[in-house]
Amino acid sequence: MRIEKFTHIDNGKTIYAVIGEPDADTAMLEVCRYKKDSKDEFMKTHKIYTGLIKNKKLYVINIDVTENFDNLIPCYIIARDSIDLDSYINE
Repeated sequence: MRIEKFTHIDNGKTIYAVIGEPDADTAMLEVCRYKKDSKDEFMKTHKIYTGLIKNKKLYVINIDVTENFDNLIPCYIIARDSIDLDSYINE
């Protein structure tokens, strides 16, 4: 499991990508520990998405991908509720 940090293109806020974690709940807890935040508060203020990393860029997707395909690295994306990542989902 590895955590990578990305910066949102519109507002500069930090977004976390968790690579190699089998489930979303564990990925969320790992970022919570990484940030040293209170678990209860963190769960209220953050959302999780599925995503892909390609060429050091982060993409939000609407399906679960568990295998690496042609330089696509599956991950879970964790960001604050105030960051609207829903509008970036690739159909």
